[in-house]
Amino acid sequence: MTSADILPLQSGKEREAFAAVAAVDEAVRTNPERALRTITGFGIAHAATLLDAWWSLADRLVTKYSDGYISPPAVVRAAVIPIGYPAGWLAATDYANGPVTYAMKW
Repeated sequence: MTSADILPLQSGKEREAFAAVAAVDEAVRTNPERALRTITGFGIAHAATLLDAWWSLADRLVTKYSDGYISPPAVVRAAVIPIGYPAGWLAATDYANGPVTYAMKW
C-alpha cells in the first residue's frame, strides 16, 4: 500500500508544490505589490487541492485494500488478489476467522 499508492501520490504532490512555489516566487518578484495576494491565493488553493487528493486517496485505499484482498479498479476488470492479514495482527485482534458477530458490545 505504501509503495504502490501512498508514496507515488506524495512524491507527485511534492513535485507539484515545488514547481508552484517557484512560479509564485517569480510572480512575487515581477509584481511585488501583489505579493501578499499571490502568496495567499496560492496557499489557499494548494491546501484545498492537497486535502482533496489525500481524502480521495483514503477512499481509494479503503476500497482497494478491504477484507484481506487487493481489489483492482473496476475499469481494469481483473480478479481480486487475496493477500490475507499478517499473523501478528490476526493473533492480536482475534480475527483469524473473520468477524463472527456484528453485535455491538457496550
